[in-house]
Amino acid sequence: MRRDGICIESGRLLICGLDESDLDGLTAMRNDRRIYRFEPSFLAELQGSPDEALRALMSMELDRDRQCILGIYEKLHPGILTGLAELYDYKPTGKVISIGYRIRPEYWGKGIGTECVAALTGYLFRNRLIGDGATCRFLQGEAMGRPSLVLSTLRLKDGIPDI
Repeated sequence: MRRDGICIESGRLLICGLDESDLDGLTAMRNDRRIYRFEPSFLAELQGSPDEALRALMSMELDRDRQCILGIYEKLHPGILTGLAELYDYKPTGKVISIGYRIRPEYWGKGIGTECVAALTGYLFRNRLIGDGATCRFLQGEAMGRPSLVLSTLRLKDGIPDI
């Protein structure tokens, strides 16, 4: 697993940069329409082969590109890509950023999305990419296998998501 760039650790998750070993998991996500039911498929929109798509995602840098895509892994199985964490629309002058996640269906209903959002917001606060009292908004497209589209908003209190 690639460790350069952003790498976030929470209770049971690692959220880090992608590497070549993620190709099978990324391909499975790219081909599963359930993952992209409510939001456009940026993976499918990436031109070229799955290898080329992976290289494009691996090359993204938050400071340079104003977005980055990270892999979500369970600590017990750090070599298996369970989903993608998305940091995008980053505006450093206003300390504004959007976050999102996409989880492979076999991992739905396990609280991975909730833990991912808490880990991402904690990281953003600790690294002063957002400030205290910030409001984080994210879309959740699937909840426990049931179709839903929920725009969730949470506030940070002392740098911790007030869930």
